[in-house]
Amino acid sequence: MIDFLPFLPQGHDGVTNEIYQIARNAWLFQLKTLLDAENDQEFMVELTNNESLHEFIASVLNNQLDGNITDSEISKRVFFVYVRAARLHSIDNPLFTPEQLSSFAVIYGESNPSHVRTLFSQVLVSNSKLASQLDETIGALAVCFESATASSDLDRLYVIARLLEALVSATIAFNKNKNDITATVLQSILKCYNDALQKPTKGKIDSTITTTSTLYRIKCALLETWNHIMDVLYLNPLLTASKNDADEIIDVLSEKMLHWIEESNIEQTRQGFVDAPLIMDWIVTFSVDEKLDEINKKRFQGDDERIEFLKLLTEQKKGKSVAMDSKREQSASGTISTIAQSFQQADDIHEVANISQIHDLFPELGEGFIRACLKHHNNDVEVVIMQLLDDDLPEPLNTLDRTLKELPPSAGQVISLDENRQPSILDSRRNIFDNDEFDLLSRETISVNKSKIHMGPRDRGTADTMLQDQSFIKSEKENVLQRIHKMYEDEYDDTYDDINDLSGPVDLDAVENDDALDVVKSNNKSQASTNIIESEGDLVSAYVDRRDLFHRSNRKLPARQALQKKTGMSEEQIEGWAIMMDRNPRRQRILDRYMLFDGNQTTVDNSTKTTQASNSKQRSQKQPQRSGPENEQRQRSYKDKNKARFGNHNRKKGHDKKMVKAGVAGPSA
Repeated sequence: MIDFLPFLPQGHDGVTNEIYQIARNAWLFQLKTLLDAENDQEFMVELTNNESLHEFIASVLNNQLDGNITDSEISKRVFFVYVRAARLHSIDNPLFTPEQLSSFAVIYGESNPSHVRTLFSQVLVSNSKLASQLDETIGALAVCFESATASSDLDRLYVIARLLEALVSATIAFNKNKNDITATVLQSILKCYNDALQKPTKGKIDSTITTTSTLYRIKCALLETWNHIMDVLYLNPLLTASKNDADEIIDVLSEKMLHWIEESNIEQTRQGFVDAPLIMDWIVTFSVDEKLDEINKKRFQGDDERIEFLKLLTEQKKGKSVAMDSKREQSASGTISTIAQSFQQADDIHEVANISQIHDLFPELGEGFIRACLKHHNNDVEVVIMQLLDDDLPEPLNTLDRTLKELPPSAGQVISLDENRQPSILDSRRNIFDNDEFDLLSRETISVNKSKIHMGPRDRGTADTMLQDQSFIKSEKENVLQRIHKMYEDEYDDTYDDINDLSGPVDLDAVENDDALDVVKSNNKSQASTNIIESEGDLVSAYVDRRDLFHRSNRKLPARQALQKKTGMSEEQIEGWAIMMDRNPRRQRILDRYMLFDGNQTTVDNSTKTTQASNSKQRSQKQPQRSGPENEQRQRSYKDKNKARFGNHNRKKGHDKKMVKAGVAGPSA
């Protein structure tokens, strides 16, 4: 067996730098020898029976938990020992105890979350006893938050919060009892966040910079735990669940979120991480509204009204949240001023948290060097940690001093932001016209819109979205309406103006000038107009009785030929008159005028008219002339009784006219 030397941190009392380097080389050699064991049985014998190995790994983990400096290479090889041991599914392994796994999750969970979850799943699936012990540990940690008060020790709460976050993140995804466990954890976190952690910011304890920083880190840890549970239980399953299961998940999520929002009583503007409740800080920090919108588009094509309602609700509550620094000048309390001053020293409070996270794993690195690494990788903590563990930093960072305390202003010009830009299609293209006079894309002044260039077929969406696109129908509808409008424009139609012009050869010598031609055409038009005016009654009568008689296909009908002979008009004139009558806005008035007299009444001779006039005169002479109030009263009474017979108020005649026009009945008696 390998006899491991006891582990001591760098800078320990009585340990010089030379002695530490000798011990470090020995530890690295012993760990390498253990990892290089070709026989798994030999490796498991070392893990099970080597007490010096157990003490060495426990000392390394405890040293990192205490915040002491730990060599990164030693930490990385200890991590590899756990990974290989988990793959062997060993049940009775001293490294896999609740205490050891809890320390392992806290140390490596933030930098390697996916690997830690895989390791825990491999260990706990084959060891149900260990899984139940970890569940009891999570329950005990939740009870600590449920019983927390405003006077609780914040440092102790921060340790519990980090441990709870690490264990929940590592185990909850594959835990068989996750529904019962998460219900307890969510209730405890919600009570502590909205009650105990709100009171210190209101002046009930001394709000120093250290207290404020610790309080912020506790809230961040609790929010991470809350968000991971919500993702595992509700948000992530919506993307893969069946329709029935998805409906059930949405109903439960809607009910819980509405309950939490109503319980938080968010009616006024709140300040993030100061007096805002947990549900508001969770919505703002993790952009819950954007998550819901993405799920609705990917899974339901944006048609689920319940998710859309939750998105609108979260957007509304998000608008009531105010960042810490926005009320710095408005607040009069010493607590808010202290918070603003503490965070003013850093460009971003999340950057401070990221630097602290990396500094916990690599205490020997300076703050300026860590800030330069984060700036280069767009604040991606996992990428920075992996490059530091593999000693694979890019060239601008590899030349910097790793003990740099502050980043000089000139370093910003050397260290550029790595945006992970996707390679352009134009960079990888190969064409026979590259860089010649026909290559439009390589010129300094490009006249081609590069946004219209795409690789492969253009993404036009799914079949449902294409069917729901009504833009083509709307454009065609506008074109049809415009054509109809132009068709019925009230303009003079001169199509048949030259119907009656003289046909055949014309002797131009007989015409002296152009004025004579104009006179001839004018006379012809006048003659045609006269024929139409004289025959308009006959045309109207035929139009009312039989409209299809004016159609081009009915020229051979006897009635049509009789009408042409009676009016003296040509076929084209008759058809043109009917078309113009259809378009005439005064058509009804013309029809009414001719229908009052249809031309079939008997003609009254002059003698009859003279006799009727004389009789009327004699009757008027015989009747006594009455005047005064009595006569006026009689006239008024007579008019009231017979007012429907006078002027344009004869309703009976109007009714008869409409009935005759419709062809239903003849005049009433």
